[in-house]
Amino acid sequence: MRFKLYQLKRSIKRTLKFWALSSYKYILEKDSSLSKGLVILTKIYPFNRYFVLHKIDYTSNLKTYSSLGVDSNSHNYSYIDIDTQKQVKKPKILKMVGYAILENARVITGSEFVFKGGIAYKQDYDFPYKLKDVNYALFHGGIVNNSSYLLSWKLYHFSKTIDKAIYLSGSYTKNWYHWMIEILPKLIVLKRDLEDFNDFQILVSKDVIESANHKSALLCFVEENKIISLDKEQIYRVNALIYVDSPCIATPIKKTHILSSAKDCNFYYSLMKDFKDHLTAELLNSQYTKGSKRIYLYREQVSRKFNQKEVLNLLERFDFSSVDTGKLSLKQQAELFNDAEIIVGATGAAWTNLLFCSENTKAVIFWPDNLGIDSRFPNLANLSGVDLYSLEFKNPEKDWVTYMKSEKEAHVNIENLDQLLKRLTL
Repeated sequence: MRFKLYQLKRSIKRTLKFWALSSYKYILEKDSSLSKGLVILTKIYPFNRYFVLHKIDYTSNLKTYSSLGVDSNSHNYSYIDIDTQKQVKKPKILKMVGYAILENARVITGSEFVFKGGIAYKQDYDFPYKLKDVNYALFHGGIVNNSSYLLSWKLYHFSKTIDKAIYLSGSYTKNWYHWMIEILPKLIVLKRDLEDFNDFQILVSKDVIESANHKSALLCFVEENKIISLDKEQIYRVNALIYVDSPCIATPIKKTHILSSAKDCNFYYSLMKDFKDHLTAELLNSQYTKGSKRIYLYREQVSRKFNQKEVLNLLERFDFSSVDTGKLSLKQQAELFNDAEIIVGATGAAWTNLLFCSENTKAVIFWPDNLGIDSRFPNLANLSGVDLYSLEFKNPEKDWVTYMKSEKEAHVNIENLDQLLKRLTL
């Protein structure tokens, strides 16, 4: 009986929420006078929870937006096809990168959106999908649903007011890749272009401060006394807020599980080159202890399982050392990847450290056959001059998202890996 009542409540909640969002969509489409935005506050009975609805717009449409333009080198990425041994180049789409100054804005930690008036602003980047209205599975930063023009989020309490600050946040701040490649490089944009950069405080999620490596990377760019940690489920008012576009961003996963492809990831090479150079100068020096030349990126088989024991048995014959990067400091990770000659492992956040690799390093990445060609790590390989080889395995599930949560084990072809390693180690 209790379970049926729970299901009934969930059904009512979905229906009311759908009605509210549909009504708001109709109002926006029919009334052009609402082009500057509208806020609707709804209380959904009997759940006693408020939602705030906003129209979505892009920061590039603000009068205070300063554009850095488009990087002419950012229109292609490449990878090496294992069968043909030829370098394959793929076209990408990149829009401008810049920043905007907003007066009397609001932010919610963990979200890529900033709020001013009745409008939720975000970075403008291209979608490869040809749908009129694309819904995303975004449940971070209090956002419970959004589409290409409409956003709703839980109503939180207002916290303190901040005078001048740079909003350094985005989607999935906890993830090493998203923090290091999509969020932290925003500071390079401002360091290059904003004269009074040091007058602003830096707003980050508490997740960043609680992670030693996240915080260490941030301290490579700013002094600790400039950092303000934002609590979850709080709204912050900022008198003068700077919103920065990411020079590298991958579009969110669709609810239909159509995943990243070559056109999904925008990458501003010249800015990312400055970012790489700055980090390596801060973290690397000639005095560090040299590590293994051949490394395997070990991962606990909690999710995304594959025949790792067989892979390890093969790699022992080629004198590889297994490394769990999650147990290393930022400096140790930078040193390890910078000194490596060959890197092998399954796709995952550890490959973010391609950023620290030396030129002509060889790398072999395993990924599911139905993931498609994800441009994130090939872009980093190109940036560092790494020869990246892809070795696909049969995904035991219908898509990447299901595989991430599955108990089923994938299978890396050991014979193909053996042949590839023999070529690379000659």
